[in-house]
Amino acid sequence: MKMRWTKKNYIHLALGTVASLIIIYAICYYSLLSPLIAEVTTAEEQISQLEQQAEMAMEGADASEETELTEAQLKVPATKSPETVLINLEQLAESAGVTIEYLGAMELEAAEKEEEESTSLETTSYTMDASAGNLSDINRFLESITASERLMLIDTLDVQQTESDAFATVTLRTFYLE
Repeated sequence: MKMRWTKKNYIHLALGTVASLIIIYAICYYSLLSPLIAEVTTAEEQISQLEQQAEMAMEGADASEETELTEAQLKVPATKSPETVLINLEQLAESAGVTIEYLGAMELEAAEKEEEESTSLETTSYTMDASAGNLSDINRFLESITASERLMLIDTLDVQQTESDAFATVTLRTFYLE
């Protein structure tokens, strides 16, 4: 027996097709698209957090650079005063258990000229020979030089160690405003 297609059968077939398409779309959405959308939103949140952290780091770096510059400016005196440098080095050597055998000043050189102000940053170089009972005393002395209240930079360092003594030849620079 043959089935006759009536208008009612076509409506049921069309509704079934539409319903099955909606079901297939929902399954695809929840299994494929929903996780991808969640992954994109998570990535966007992470990017915004990283941007905020980068901005905070940049602001912190600017503040720390300003602090370091201010500290360095406080360590540069307005006058040359080599006697103060000599006294300071002798005190540092004595506290570290180091003996300064030779200390001599070298030529002066201009380090930086500022056009706005009439002052310039000048340097004085010193050469020093020092000895100590062991290498740790020399290290403590060098660390105290770099941490002193006056800005001193160690340019060259030659260290020799024997079984009983340690010797160091140091070239360092001090700064002052003129």
